[in-house]
Amino acid sequence: MVPESLSRFLAKDRKPFPFTLLLLLAAAFPGMSQEPCDCQRQEVINLCYLSIENYCDEDLLTFNCEYSLDGGFMAPGLVEKLLNGQNFGQNGLAGCGVQLKKLPLITGVETMESCDCDIVFVGQFPAATEFGTTDLSISHVPDAILESVREWSRLCESNLVIVTQAEANPWGYITENENENPNSPVGEVSISIFDGPFG
Repeated sequence: MVPESLSRFLAKDRKPFPFTLLLLLAAAFPGMSQEPCDCQRQEVINLCYLSIENYCDEDLLTFNCEYSLDGGFMAPGLVEKLLNGQNFGQNGLAGCGVQLKKLPLITGVETMESCDCDIVFVGQFPAATEFGTTDLSISHVPDAILESVREWSRLCESNLVIVTQAEANPWGYITENENENPNSPVGEVSISIFDGPFG
């Protein structure tokens, strides 16, 4: 579970997924454990995720499905960095490796428990309106599934969930200000934040 102040910061500011995920993983890796509920060191962190295969119907635009670990915006770059032994692994910047686990359809807390998840990455699955546009304030993931993920996150302090946008609603966070994010910077812009393994 993310500390309340960090959860509030992430939910309010809606930082880009790749940067936020890497920061959270780097902070979480020194010691996490599913059983028992404490912070014992382990060699591999199980990063479970909701898949586009389960939460993207034909009525959704392709663009809406790309912010998942098996989506087009994350699989080519972020996933490669997570699985790179120079970043995460015995000789990496973080001493633990990462194992990705695609979650089956979630029926309750037991789904995450049976997959031995240390981290659950929810991804972003905004609903499509009747006019074919994207509504970032409504998730295509059923409320019952999001509630199960939230319940799992509360079972143990080390159960980390990475969630944003409408998927964060069960945690009490809502999208405000018409979702105006700094996605299109103006003026002098630096891309140096993309340099290095965590860029």
